[in-house]
Amino acid sequence: MIGITIVFIGITSYELSFLIRHKRKPRTYWITGSFIAAAYLYQAAIHMYQDLPSTNQFIEYIFNFQ
Repeated sequence: MIGITIVFIGITSYELSFLIRHKRKPRTYWITGSFIAAAYLYQAAIHMYQDLPSTNQFIEYIFNFQ
């Protein structure tokens, strides 16, 4: 869990520096932050509850849905 958090802190700092450097709108900050938060929460849930489908299985389920 510590490793996941460290990776997401790195991703967040990179994205934030990119947004600041390119002077993006506040809406872009919210969208980017929301996606990062959702991804972090999903990864944390997968780590804590081993019965949940992994990210790869979830993507396969979406595209194989009939």
